[in-house]
Amino acid sequence: MHRLIKKIVRPFKGHWRVDTTSASNCQTEPSPMESSSAEPHFGEPECSHAEPSYAEPSFAEPTLEPSLAASSFANPTFAESEYSPAEYPIAEPSSAKPSFTEPESSFPLLGRTASASPDRITFPPIYYTGRPSVDSTEPQLQPSSLQYSPFKELLIELFLLIASFLPLPAAASLTLICRSARIILGSQYLDLLQGRVHERREFFRLRRELSRFLQLLARDLPRHIACIQCVKLHSRTQKQVHKATPCKKADHKSFASLYIHPEFDSITFLLAMNLHRSDLDYSDQLSRLSGFGTIPRADHIQHWESTPRIVNGHFLLRNKTWLLFDAGVTETSMTTIDVCICRDWHKAPTQATPLTKSDYPKGYTELATQRPLTNKLSCRASHWDNAFLNSNCATCTGLFQCKFCPTEFQIGVGVSTENGVALTVTRWLDLGKGRSLEDRRYASHVYGYEGRPVRFKAGSIKAAYEGGDSEEKLVTPKYTTGMFKRRAVFDSHTAGSTKANRES
Repeated sequence: MHRLIKKIVRPFKGHWRVDTTSASNCQTEPSPMESSSAEPHFGEPECSHAEPSYAEPSFAEPTLEPSLAASSFANPTFAESEYSPAEYPIAEPSSAKPSFTEPESSFPLLGRTASASPDRITFPPIYYTGRPSVDSTEPQLQPSSLQYSPFKELLIELFLLIASFLPLPAAASLTLICRSARIILGSQYLDLLQGRVHERREFFRLRRELSRFLQLLARDLPRHIACIQCVKLHSRTQKQVHKATPCKKADHKSFASLYIHPEFDSITFLLAMNLHRSDLDYSDQLSRLSGFGTIPRADHIQHWESTPRIVNGHFLLRNKTWLLFDAGVTETSMTTIDVCICRDWHKAPTQATPLTKSDYPKGYTELATQRPLTNKLSCRASHWDNAFLNSNCATCTGLFQCKFCPTEFQIGVGVSTENGVALTVTRWLDLGKGRSLEDRRYASHVYGYEGRPVRFKAGSIKAAYEGGDSEEKLVTPKYTTGMFKRRAVFDSHTAGSTKANRES
């Protein structure tokens, strides 16, 4: 037997309303909605010929009439248990506006609470994040580095375990990534890098570890260079260039001033390439790496000028040397010329030349030897007024290259009726990408390199530097007048010194 439900909640246009139906010839009891009992009760109808009608539920927000809502939800029908529907973690949110609370610590590594008892299962509190769920079809934005860090999700014990497996330079750099990591790891790894040792072997090992640590820091500091000799980070200001630091002493021992040019600085070279890779301005460093100078000799004036350029990620350097002789000179000795092309040409075996005995004192015939570059200069000076030989001589004409280091050079001649004759030596050097001083393209230029020769395509260095247009004057007009004026001052000073010595 079923009793007819007198009041049925039916959906209508997105709202819930109460329909009252009456059935003839049926005895019904008072509806539980109308009773004064706080707990709702539904009876069973006596007759079964009348069935309740149901409608499709609407997806709109449900609303109840005031009388029905007051009588139905006065006292909820859930039994007393550990959780109420409002407190249960997976319960539906109530119609009231929820109040959300932030966690006590945004960094679980530092604000970790005590773990729960193992005999009772507890649920973590639910915090509103404002982000779509994982299964949501909405686009999910990646958190920025300022708002999110993967280290915040790690336990302190796991973080310490990761640091213990890292090498000493990496663990020390991990200590400095943020303030939280500094608090957790402390200063134990930094103290190990600065510790004092008494054994020589341990001292060099610790020095290597400290150099690697500085190299890791220099990756994020494009305006600083990790100096291996000084074991410091150099920003290379103008004052630091002229200080007698260990790196400057290393440049002096490697003869960089002889094989490259007198004002070359290796740390400034590394800094310029580092700024170039970081797309920063490096014009100041290039200006410091360029230079010029004039050296008066007994029978000629030697002037040099170096101009660097970065092409295709390589540091290229062009060095020009002018050997100026007075006008009307007919004979000159090439033995007083001191021009260095590269390390291989400078230490090349000397060749004997047929010089007269009057050129050297008796007993010093071993000085009557010349290097390959001197032979080429002598050949060029012998036919400086012969246009055919100047362009077709196999000894001194054309572009020459070194078989050991990436260097190319060329010999030319310039004639001026007022200033005299000028022999020019132009060389092009490729110092590499400047990532380290141990790079073969750089190390092959200085003293101490014992590795394999550096191979390169003939003419590639000059073509890369000049950009396909290498037609330039061999003698720069702005230097010729100044050099000969300096030569006149030098001659007058020498004559005055000689006269004073004679009178004394």
